[in-house]
Amino acid sequence: MPRNGSGSYTLPPSNPTIPGTVISSGGWWNPTSNDIATAITQSLAYDGQTVPIADLPMGNFKHTAVGNANQRNQYPSYGQVQDGQPQWLSVTGADTIVGTIAPGPTTYTAGQTFRFVAAGTNTTSAPTLNINGLGAKNITKTGTAALSGGDILSGQVVEVTYDGTQFQVTSLARSRGGASGVRGLSGLNNAGSPNTRYDVVARYVTLQPIANGDVITLPSGVTFTNDITLAGPAVNGRDQLAVFPAGSFLYLYYIWNGVTMATITSLQNPGVGPALPTGYTHYAFATTMRLDASTFILRSYVRGATVIYDLASGGANRILTTGTASTMTAVSAAVVVPPIALTVLFNFELTITHPTAGTQILAKVRPTGSAITGINAGVGVTPVNGVQFSTFNAMEFIVGPTLQIDYTVNPNTYSSGGFSIDVLGYTIPNGDA
Repeated sequence: MPRNGSGSYTLPPSNPTIPGTVISSGGWWNPTSNDIATAITQSLAYDGQTVPIADLPMGNFKHTAVGNANQRNQYPSYGQVQDGQPQWLSVTGADTIVGTIAPGPTTYTAGQTFRFVAAGTNTTSAPTLNINGLGAKNITKTGTAALSGGDILSGQVVEVTYDGTQFQVTSLARSRGGASGVRGLSGLNNAGSPNTRYDVVARYVTLQPIANGDVITLPSGVTFTNDITLAGPAVNGRDQLAVFPAGSFLYLYYIWNGVTMATITSLQNPGVGPALPTGYTHYAFATTMRLDASTFILRSYVRGATVIYDLASGGANRILTTGTASTMTAVSAAVVVPPIALTVLFNFELTITHPTAGTQILAKVRPTGSAITGINAGVGVTPVNGVQFSTFNAMEFIVGPTLQIDYTVNPNTYSSGGFSIDVLGYTIPNGDA
């Protein structure tokens, strides 16, 4: 009976010995010695000669002064766990990533998770990771979805988990969800080649992928010049081989290949997006441009989401000249305003000659389809001698998809003149203020 099941040891019967008696092999000595030997054998030797044969409860005590594990079958110290050593890879490569770790796995097993600082930005949709020479495995996201260029950025801490087939990346240095767009945008015709080139600069650009993936926001502050004479899809050119037709609206986009940002122009609106040059994976709508009858870019300025035609360079767009309608009549701005416009800035001019002094002429406008009777856009009273007079008024309207506005002039008794409407500019849904 070496131990009683609770760890206590008690000498067998016939103990203690009686002083003065002779030790006899057939007496108490041999049984007692054997019992003590069994108890010692069942104890753990501190030099590691014996091993446990059952679970060892610690009774709420802990091992102290433990060393760091250097084999997979050793338990780590708290310091190793806190420092992340069991999962921390040293890596090289951007698209073909080679990782090392010690102690390392002997095989890939579902559930294994590793972290590393990316040595470069991925430019392909199928980067791989090879740990300790066990074999290269694809890196995917959200299941088996391919990565986009720039999903892994140089210097980014990346976490991947092996799912039994590939490594799924669970950390991306990007903005999740949301929509593409720009912030702090400015633009205008290029000073050296205003007819064919347009300059844009933005503080931040949020780009969306052409395939599965997330949007990414990048700082910019760089001025890009887009040349619509560059046949495409071309970086900082147009996205098609053919020349853009006269009178068309162009949509200017930022594009990105995971490393480099550029621009491209397209006939396709943001709902469709541009055709991208080889290697480019993301785009963001910036602004619009309009071509004249000579396929030259009309002069304009862009500030945020607002596009203003340059009046000093012939950029004004008259959609009505001396109109005389006495009932609400629709006038379309679609020729000079892109279909994606949110609001339109109009300039109204009432120019009248009336033979009767003191006669008041009233012009009213409203968005087509509105229930209001109209907003005063021009009021004039003729002088005593009945000469011509003019009034001006600029207003911004939220227009419907037809881009139409109604007008009327009353009373219709003047001798000459009428109501004219110019489009000064418009706002676009590019995400800017």
